[in-house]
Amino acid sequence: EIKTAVKDSSWNDFAVLVRANSAADELLPKFDNAKVPYTFLANRGLFKKPLILDIISYFKLLDNYHESNALLRILNLPQFRVTPHELSLITEHSMLKTRSLYETLAELDEIESIDKATVKRVAELLNLIVQHSKLVAEKTAGELFITIIEELGIIKALHTDTAKNSEAREHLDQFYKKILNFEEQNDDKTLRNFIETLHLELEAGDMGQINFDPNSGPETLKVLTVHSSKGLEFKYVFVINMVDQRFPTRKKSDPIDIPESLVKDIMPEGDAHLQEERRLFYVAITRAKEQIYFSWAKDYGGSREKKPSVFLEETKLVPSDKVNKATGKVVFKPAAKLPKQAVYRRMPSRFSFSDITAFGNCPLEYKYKYYLKLPSRGAPALSFGKTIHRVLQELAEKKMLDQNPDIEMMRQWYEKFWIDEWYESKDQKQRYLTEGLAMLENSLQDFTLHQPKVKFVEEAFKLKIGDDVLVGRLDRADIDNEGKLIIVDYKTNASPKTKSKRDVDQLYLYQWAAEEIFELPVSNLVYWYLKDNKKVEQTPATSEQLEKLKISVQETIDKIKETIKYNLFEQAHKEVAQHQCRYDNLV
Repeated sequence: EIKTAVKDSSWNDFAVLVRANSAADELLPKFDNAKVPYTFLANRGLFKKPLILDIISYFKLLDNYHESNALLRILNLPQFRVTPHELSLITEHSMLKTRSLYETLAELDEIESIDKATVKRVAELLNLIVQHSKLVAEKTAGELFITIIEELGIIKALHTDTAKNSEAREHLDQFYKKILNFEEQNDDKTLRNFIETLHLELEAGDMGQINFDPNSGPETLKVLTVHSSKGLEFKYVFVINMVDQRFPTRKKSDPIDIPESLVKDIMPEGDAHLQEERRLFYVAITRAKEQIYFSWAKDYGGSREKKPSVFLEETKLVPSDKVNKATGKVVFKPAAKLPKQAVYRRMPSRFSFSDITAFGNCPLEYKYKYYLKLPSRGAPALSFGKTIHRVLQELAEKKMLDQNPDIEMMRQWYEKFWIDEWYESKDQKQRYLTEGLAMLENSLQDFTLHQPKVKFVEEAFKLKIGDDVLVGRLDRADIDNEGKLIIVDYKTNASPKTKSKRDVDQLYLYQWAAEEIFELPVSNLVYWYLKDNKKVEQTPATSEQLEKLKISVQETIDKIKETIKYNLFEQAHKEVAQHQCRYDNLV
């Protein structure tokens, strides 16, 4: 049914709803065999996903080389793969010599019949383990995570935009966010502490929450539970296992019976469990925009034939006696023939100035960082910039409340908001710390001298441009004596000498947002170069200049969409990039 209907539609129009995640176990291999692209939107089990298991196993190796189970899993990664026959020889030798698997791999040349290419790959793995182990005490868990997924070749393996890779990238991103959340909540941000925390969660039965966006990724059929489908709609919906004891499910007795005399609420009459299951059945029905299918089988492997769900009887959807198939199908409404359409990749609808700038500088950077959202290595300048912006935000907010912080308070904020990540050495970190203090002292003096009337601080905005949305954030906006805005943008790692047309366009974009969203005229645009303690003013754009900017932004967005639609990233990269960049090796 799906393969027939998809000819006049797209994979995103189809959903298969299951009552429980376990019901998908037999279904998904069938989709694999039939080459139906699907995404299983389970809401738990992040730590059991194959890619995440690989990474967790490697983390364990860095904490303990002799974690043999973890090492066995890593040996199955494509770049280090050892054949089953060679692995049996290695494990036999390990048992014979009473050595750990790691010790045996370190002396692989002692074992006959091991291919030289295998010896080379294993040597590369052991070398990586040693190198990364040295970083455990120096780097945070997040920094190590980025280093590991890059140097194990995981990022490179996921760069193509397939359904399988899209799901893996989403899991990778959510695991990275979990690491970052761990770092926010713990003073000890080391990998060892993260592994211990993860171990406790796993022991407590936590399999890891998975958040999903049904519209993300390439075109795929969606498999999800009825619970997870709330609020979503699809043209074609299939609800499987519509039999007694599966939907509705078997009622479970309460672990503790509470006497009715102690219950203050008014208890519903009838079978509460069946009523809740019936509500879920209604949810499943209302997910379909055009067609809904119910399927069931007489035989699920038990001793008795299964009966159709009571809900099908209630809605008079049970097929007649003439139906001789084990599986019945009911269609509510015949679908109108749709015109033949191209199958598109996922199209973004939100853009930022950073997105547009990245695409203009390097389309591959846009692809991996903003479109595929692959976790990427940070930079000292980014950590430092976020720190300074956060302290200046605090300063401006206190000024808005007519408070007058002193330099000691600024230093306390600086220490509180300091992001201690991605610095290449202790000397580099110390240089940034010293530069930052000087910037903050100069900023405080400027605030004290000029007493600006701050109107907005870190104010987010959304601009409608065609069918898309352009998002951004104002660092600061002050009100002048005439009630007009002075837009101030902080620059922590640049100097006036590096000012470019892109910088001017950015200020014009802020002016556009201020006038259209906040409905306030702009009298001045200012770049404050904190490192040099210099302010560079830019005359506000004319209406013609703003119109030109809007057209340019729309053209760039159209170019981005065209590049995504036809997968022209490599061609666009060759046209734009005039120098080598870190993304070239992924082409």
